[in-house]
Amino acid sequence: MDNQKMKYFTIGDLAEKAGVSVRTLQYYDKTDLLKPVPSMLLSGIMFPASMLPDVLTWVGRILPATYALQSFYGYAYQRETDINAGISLCINVGIGLIMFFFAGWRLNRASKSEEMLFYLFI
Repeated sequence: MDNQKMKYFTIGDLAEKAGVSVRTLQYYDKTDLLKPVPSMLLSGIMFPASMLPDVLTWVGRILPATYALQSFYGYAYQRETDINAGISLCINVGIGLIMFFFAGWRLNRASKSEEMLFYLFI
């Protein structure tokens, strides 16, 4: 996969995390399976991230799965990791809080529109 396609997948994944890409339920169903693939490939879940070229390793650093995997390996297996396990756990908690507040903001906006409220609870 070339860098241009990888950039679009990464931007799409981040847009979903921010809660801005899914406008309708039909669109979500069509794109739902394409979004976790780059995250799995670039974070080191399927194979070690150290096998990736440097450019893709840095692209993988913006994905939350990378930090989750690093903190899991550090704390569960007591293994030495590329990123400090405590720092990666803090980054993951920060990403989770940002997503939580975005969801609350989006729910607040959607409560003004009954159609959007319908799609949120399906």
